[in-house]
Amino acid sequence: MKKARIKSLLLPILLVLAALAAGTWGLFGSHLFSRGSGDSPEDRFLRAVYLLQRLGGPATEETLPIPRRIRISDAAESLAHHPDTIFVLRTLANDLTALATEGMEQAVLFEAYARIALGETRAAGDLLTRYVAEQPYEERHYARLCSLLEETGNYQDLLLISLEWRDRDPVCRENRLIFTWLALCRTGRFPEAVRILKREGACLDWRRYLYAARVSLATGRTEETNRLRALAQDSAGARPEAVEALWQRLLQLDLPASP
Repeated sequence: MKKARIKSLLLPILLVLAALAAGTWGLFGSHLFSRGSGDSPEDRFLRAVYLLQRLGGPATEETLPIPRRIRISDAAESLAHHPDTIFVLRTLANDLTALATEGMEQAVLFEAYARIALGETRAAGDLLTRYVAEQPYEERHYARLCSLLEETGNYQDLLLISLEWRDRDPVCRENRLIFTWLALCRTGRFPEAVRILKREGACLDWRRYLYAARVSLATGRTEETNRLRALAQDSAGARPEAVEALWQRLLQLDLPASP
């Protein structure tokens, strides 16, 4: 009975100590992990890249050699085996923010990847917008940025970025053209959406007829819609099931009413 009473008295004290420890860790833990003793900015950056790539996601698309000394460092090992992934991602994102302010340009890109993993889509989009404007052209960076802008419903910026992408890389690219078409449709600019399909739609093949048909349907031109759908079905290489599947997906788009 005496032991049970002592335990019951100690329990609240232990809970208070645990709470204090957790609070202290939240305040100082990320700082202790992100800045190992004597770490150079380059080492901190490479450690962040290594850990983000271990977690998967878009960071794995970037090719950067990570020295063994980074991979086996105490700070990297501690974060690699930390049970709280959100804590790890916030630690990395915050340190990459600091590195970017210190002039490390690629830190902006990897912070964007960390923000994506955290679900901070708008912040990631802002970072990628900044990055693509200042760095050499990479198709995958523009494609990912356009996806983020679409996800957040930022169609004005989606249009600007997709057109900037075209200016930097005039080769016909299906994904870029669809982003441009979608941005024009979402902002009610249907005639421009049709014109861009006619002018740049070769890489869409038979699919360009269905995208044009969706615009015709949105503007109430039923006969034109049927004609374009028939063109898609009759195009060489078009499979009826593929045509119908794409058309059903296009019908699910919530486009603004035609003026």
